[in-house]
Amino acid sequence: DLGFKRERVIIMPFFLRNPGLWSQQSAIRDEILRVPGVESASVCHHRPGEGTIDFRKVHKDGGSPDGYKVVWTGIDSHFLETFDVDLVYGRNIALDDRWTEPDGRWGINILINETGARAVGWTPETSELLQFGRNGLVRIVGVVEDYHNQSLHAGIIPMMLYPADRAKVVYARANADNLPSTLEALGNAWKRFHPDRPFEYEFLNDRFDTFYRAEMTQRKIFTFFSVLAIVVGCLGTLGLVTYSARRRRKEMGIRKSL
Repeated sequence: DLGFKRERVIIMPFFLRNPGLWSQQSAIRDEILRVPGVESASVCHHRPGEGTIDFRKVHKDGGSPDGYKVVWTGIDSHFLETFDVDLVYGRNIALDDRWTEPDGRWGINILINETGARAVGWTPETSELLQFGRNGLVRIVGVVEDYHNQSLHAGIIPMMLYPADRAKVVYARANADNLPSTLEALGNAWKRFHPDRPFEYEFLNDRFDTFYRAEMTQRKIFTFFSVLAIVVGCLGTLGLVTYSARRRRKEMGIRKSL
């Protein structure tokens, strides 16, 4: 269990193909939501569970810069709904969840996963800010349940979810009814923003299947060479024992003849 739902989720690289569309993130999502058969949609910077990692260090404002190492993941306010991730404390975030301090530093409100909250020592009674970089501040306004942002074999890691104003992809969760018609309508929506490009999409399930097939292939190759190394080692040991036995028999024969 990855901790989120990936069934019938369609990935469309709207912003990878044209970063100039960043200013139209909300308009594009609204366009996708108007498509019959689409239940929810979200614009995000990273693909959940795929292994894409952007590590950052954060520390308590005014504290040691060593701080805590966390994964930094860009989402919008519809991410939790689209992937069925539970908010276990606090509130959701919005794209405009930002502010500027009197000293010129800027800040953003973020979500953190349960593992991350434990790692940084956050509790509901904690209201202190965390700092990253030279001038960045973050305020934790909500905690989400843990889900896998990497392979299932990698375990859960501390993660912060920030409002992504420069998304890469759009996710749309479709219902199971008449999926071909939904895809056709999504293609028409794509053409309105990418008139010169063919419709690009893939299912999140298919991407995961490819991801884990590659991982299984790597594991099989590793297992094969591990077994091969053991076999070679055993053959070497057997050869050494055989050689020693023959040598001892030869020495015993010489002693008897003397």
